[in-house]
Amino acid sequence: MNNPALPHRGDRMVSHLDLTEAHWSRNEFGVDVLVLSQDPVSGAITMALRTPKDLQFPEEAHFYDCDQDLFQFEGEFHHDEERPFHEGDYVYRPPGTVYGNSVGSNGGLIIAALNRQPVRFHFQDHPEPWTGEYLVDRLWNERKQSPQLIKSSDVPWTECSLGEGLEVKKLRGEPGRPSEGFGRQPHSPWGADAAFMMR
Repeated sequence: MNNPALPHRGDRMVSHLDLTEAHWSRNEFGVDVLVLSQDPVSGAITMALRTPKDLQFPEEAHFYDCDQDLFQFEGEFHHDEERPFHEGDYVYRPPGTVYGNSVGSNGGLIIAALNRQPVRFHFQDHPEPWTGEYLVDRLWNERKQSPQLIKSSDVPWTECSLGEGLEVKKLRGEPGRPSEGFGRQPHSPWGADAAFMMR
């Protein structure tokens, strides 16, 4: 699928994107957004979020009914003061993961992938009143998978079967193997089933 934000040469997508020259859009919170890929059928989306320094805005606790993979590429970001994300942090949130409540950043760049159209739920809109305490990155409902935060610097590089000379840091799942929880996704079969760094 062609994305107007990404450069193309004929029918071939350019494999390199210079983030300093890309066409970012700014949302209502002052965060720059760059869509990297999007599936019009499922609504799945991968995007880069560039947060300014001293970003602060009130946010109520909420959750989405879709998987989220987040990688803090540089800088710092937090959905509350309890658990900030720093450069190199990988965060996986299965559907129903609670977060929010005072969002802020000292500046940074986040890569975010959502495996289908994000549907946002605030607790005051939920048919059953929220009676629990607010806990960041905890689940609203019981699920097979749990939220996780991994420091990529703690994960070793290992040999990769996907090609000679390639190495990976496995952050979630096994590259090339469908996940037990959700199976292969048409938007991004590698991203939906596993998250990893490659060199």
